Amino acid sequence: MRVWAARAAYGLALGGAVLFYCFYFGQLAWYVLMLAVCLPLFSLVVSLPAMLTARIVLHAPAAVEREKTCVLQAYMLGWLPAARMEVRILVEDRTHPGQDRARWLHLRGETPAEWELDTAHCAALRCGVRRAWVYDYLGLFRLPVRRPGAVVVTVRPRPVALSPEPPLPGAVSGGPMKPRVGAYAEEHELRPYRPGDPMRTVHWKLTAKTGEMIVREALVPCRARAFLLVERRGGPDALDRVLEHLCWLSARLTQRGVSHTVLWPGENGVVHTALVDEAGQLDALLYRLLDEPAGGADGWAPGWAPPQAEWSYTLRAEKEAADDAG
Repeated sequence: MRVWAARAAYGLALGGAVLFYCFYFGQLAWYVLMLAVCLPLFSLVVSLPAMLTARIVLHAPAAVEREKTCVLQAYMLGWLPAARMEVRILVEDRTHPGQDRARWLHLRGETPAEWELDTAHCAALRCGVRRAWVYDYLGLFRLPVRRPGAVVVTVRPRPVALSPEPPLPGAVSGGPMKPRVGAYAEEHELRPYRPGDPMRTVHWKLTAKTGEMIVREALVPCRARAFLLVERRGGPDALDRVLEHLCWLSARLTQRGVSHTVLWPGENGVVHTALVDEAGQLDALLYRLLDEPAGGADGWAPGWAPPQAEWSYTLRAEKEAADDAG
């Protein structure tokens, strides 16, 4: 029952008690009138401990695959059970401006209120509480509730293979080796000790023969320097296709042991970069990429050129649209 409905019902009850007192001259009429007058104050006093300790908890998965079910849940917690709570939830689409949604959720007892989020497109959804009210047991009075922190849901794409598949680099680029202090490898080089070198790398036999501290410095294969350039022009469908190919291509490079850097243009000509050398780093990359508005206005700054690399690939919406048309 809304607050206006509860107050209207109480007004009718109070009016009935007044009429009963006016037309009935017994002592019962006085008791009924006093009960009707004091009932709201009694309800407020009894409900106040629960109202002051009530709080809201939002829960949603941190990441969900596109077009999969994702439910935002709101819980009402507190030291004492409160009667009910009304919460105004705002779901802000950080990727596609203008697609924000708001809704009132009604909480009663321990049962959570649920809202199924829209996962039709890849996006970073920021779910926060705009307003929250907790009511007394009669529903006549309400108090504001402290708003909790926002919950962010990353709607990530499903990996889709590129067709045709581009040639991919290997983990070793041409076979050169580079020294790495503290690592263990079958191939290594010897050099004089320098302050800061780990003692476990000291070649003690050779040190005893020469009288000078000699260390083993492992030689590890040079990683291929790979870059993925992501353009975010176009609408939500175009961005979905680009990110689907990005997930697939990044996963293939990671399986080959190729550390790669993803670059994408941001606002005011800023170019963002993220290094991916493990599978778990892709989720963090997608959140950073989707946390900024996408559209036709952003792009590479005039005169900007990608850094030199042994291998690079550009993912752009215009290219995907042309391939589809062909």
